Amino acid sequence: MTSLDNVKSDEFLNSVLPLFYGPTVEIQITSSGRPFRVSKDLLAQHSSYFASMFNGKFLERQTQVAVLEKIEGVVSEASLAALLQWIYTKRINLTVTDFNPISESASFISAALEFARFADMCGVTGMESEMAHAVERSIKNYRVDHAIGVRDKKPITYEHMTSSEHLPPGHPMRRALAKVFVAGFICSESSTAAHRMKFFPNLAADVLQEMVEALHVRHHKYHDINRPRKRFKISFIDPSTEKEIVL
Repeated sequence: MTSLDNVKSDEFLNSVLPLFYGPTVEIQITSSGRPFRVSKDLLAQHSSYFASMFNGKFLERQTQVAVLEKIEGVVSEASLAALLQWIYTKRINLTVTDFNPISESASFISAALEFARFADMCGVTGMESEMAHAVERSIKNYRVDHAIGVRDKKPITYEHMTSSEHLPPGHPMRRALAKVFVAGFICSESSTAAHRMKFFPNLAADVLQEMVEALHVRHHKYHDINRPRKRFKISFIDPSTEKEIVL
């Protein structure tokens, strides 16, 4: 189903409206969790995971009830609510439940990663780039508000790096995190991050790709041209802040 913003009235009546009524199924997180009644057809149309669960050779086909076990950093009531919001409206407005002491940005990144991993688990796609852009904006705003420089602490935690490893290759969300490390690595100012990165091969590969792209568009500028020895500077654009950094 396309975004509701782009659906014409006749298409809405014929193709979209029927998905909001008819057979429903029930989903809840743990047996004591709050049950959510969801359109079976709409859910099956967007999620191969739930389509197989409710239409395949599983108990859920008989009961039409799915009880999901909570998985830290993946399955929670918050990630389920975000998934259903996306399926029904093609919009995402994450609820941040666990506030990180580092910053609101870190808490938002945690919620976004949890949603991304749950969506990947359920085979629901289409929101990856939108979520990556939201994470990039959150990081950029954090660095502006706190006057963050290359050497300063970033709102990316060890848990974020660990969680991102479970996303599929080339996932925009991990690429968004990778951009944060580019300037530090190029300027040789991230010895701690470099040491840690060996434990995160997927993230490291994305960091390398972002570094290649950043250096591909590097700039050469001459200055002090009136001096006997002409000097020049080499700079690149930090993909995380979109600011020029001189090497």
